[in-house]
Amino acid sequence: MERDSIQWAQSKDGLGNALEELGYNNSDSSYLNQAIDAYNDSLKVYKSDQQPLQWATVKYELGTAFVYLGQQGPGIKYLQQGVQNYRQALAAFPAGGPPDLRKEIQDGLKIALDELHQRGWNEG
Repeated sequence: MERDSIQWAQSKDGLGNALEELGYNNSDSSYLNQAIDAYNDSLKVYKSDQQPLQWATVKYELGTAFVYLGQQGPGIKYLQQGVQNYRQALAAFPAGGPPDLRKEIQDGLKIALDELHQRGWNEG
């Protein structure tokens, strides 16, 4: 049963990746919202204390979907959600995790924070 759950979570993550790519390439918020739903479904199975790398990876992907959504419109809500997810991904990222993935998450966080600051947001 647990193996089936992990496979389901992997499928939801893959679906989220495809929808995120469609949403980004077509500037289509409906695809991005569907990607967010798929990632959140995946996180119902992945737990930060049991599958830390998978959990951190999905949180990173979720953050990216929120940032793409935030870049499509005014306001800062989605960008802030992106920052929150990136920070959660970094906090849970396992010590032995792939350094290139950690760098991607850090780069995504920097991009989101830069975008927020350009919109007049001052953290704190």
